[in-house]
Amino acid sequence: MDDVEAQAQAERTAWLLTRVRTNQQQASKYPEQLFWAACADFVRQQDHELTVARGEVDGRTWNHEQW
Repeated sequence: MDDVEAQAQAERTAWLLTRVRTNQQQASKYPEQLFWAACADFVRQQDHELTVARGEVDGRTWNHEQW
């Protein structure tokens, strides 16, 4: 993953987590707060999975034994 893509992904994740945290703080009931907390966990997990998948694609592309 090049630096521009990594930066864009980090910015999108940060923006989304900010929105999720805002919604969690504004939620008046515990189940709503719990929902937004789970959303934040999901966003972080998806960000990690994207990073891992892009790294795997890069690694396979440059692996001369699999050409």
